[in-house]
Amino acid sequence: MARFLLIIAMFCAIAAAGLGFYNRDKLTRLTQDLGSSANHTKQLQASLDDLQKKMQQMGQQIESQEHASEQQRDAINSDLSSTKTKLAQLTDQIAARDKENQELANQLADARRTLDQKKQAEDDRQALSVRLINVENALNQMRLNAVPSGKSKSKTQVTLEGTVLSMNRDAQALMVSLGSDLGVTTNMHLTVEKNGQTVGQLRVVSVDKNSCVAQFVADGPENFARVSVGDPVSITVR
Repeated sequence: MARFLLIIAMFCAIAAAGLGFYNRDKLTRLTQDLGSSANHTKQLQASLDDLQKKMQQMGQQIESQEHASEQQRDAINSDLSSTKTKLAQLTDQIAARDKENQELANQLADARRTLDQKKQAEDDRQALSVRLINVENALNQMRLNAVPSGKSKSKTQVTLEGTVLSMNRDAQALMVSLGSDLGVTTNMHLTVEKNGQTVGQLRVVSVDKNSCVAQFVADGPENFARVSVGDPVSITVR
């Protein structure tokens, strides 16, 4: 019995020793696994730190890009606003220029109408002058023909009547509806009347068939103030 117990005790001791060796070996492996796990954890932590650093850098880059994009967007908006302002100013300038052009076109049209009216008035004046000259020539010819024939004819004085047709202040000359057909020659004197009163004396400087050009005998700034177109002019011939 004692031997049996001794054998059992020996087996238990051997088993305990074997179990101790097994546990120590397992502890060693666990220690190694723990060290390896710690190293792996450090590697993971390093990778995590690197990723966090990269994420922070990416975040800074994104923020920098967003800031740059915002500045670029602000610059684009500023350029757009400036372009719109310039476009509005140009539109206003074009509208003002169009208005000015329209006003100039209207003024040109008015000037053309005025020129046409003046031309028509001048044509009418010329036509009336021709009619007036013809009528006055006919009357003056009748006055000349009414002089009795004979020796006394050369002594008979005949008053011929004409009209001031136009005045040229620059040339200081007047055109009168009395010409060479009625015997008017240069250096003859004409009398200008207004309301039956003599207002000036003229001297003939050139003669055409139905009209003549005359100048005032006496110089003076008041000459043209006293005489008007349409005033009657007379000359006495023999």
